Amino acid sequence: MARFRAFIAVDLKANEKIAKVLEELKNALPSLKLVDQANVHITLKFLGDTDESLIPDIKKIIERATVGLSPFTISLIGTGAFPSKTKIRVIWIGIRNAEQLSIIAKKLDEELHSLGFEREKREFSPHLTLARAREIISSTKIEKLIDQYSEEEFGKEVVQSIRLKKSVLTPKGSIYSTVDEVILG
Repeated sequence: MARFRAFIAVDLKANEKIAKVLEELKNALPSLKLVDQANVHITLKFLGDTDESLIPDIKKIIERATVGLSPFTISLIGTGAFPSKTKIRVIWIGIRNAEQLSIIAKKLDEELHSLGFEREKREFSPHLTLARAREIISSTKIEKLIDQYSEEEFGKEVVQSIRLKKSVLTPKGSIYSTVDEVILG
């Protein structure tokens, strides 16, 4: 059976404010690997190398994790970095009103363990990744950008579905496609 690089996510739309920050990040530090605007999402669970035969079981787990859940609204607010803004590996936009996302992520983590997927070592921290550095970096330009947008409101999004995604790594970046989807409500 074929295998694929998988993750479970909420797909979002990149608005003008997000596009502006991506452009500023690119100008400030061209070596950053920016997320393509078409690939903006919130990862709920990274699965990694996954056997295609597990797709129906994974979908059932997503359905159980979201049972009785109607679409809900989240807010995209502020920028930050992991592990910190002075030691940057990932630059992100924060998510508010994300309690439902946290509950779903926890349920997914617990149930997917029964299929052999590793449990998360860290607590779920809802965020939208903007860019990654190949290694941990320090950059005063990037620090200033993070500070500049630390309280910025990037809009609201209605979470209407949870998707099982496939990621294909290419020299130009990851290409994502939807393998399956569970509609809320």
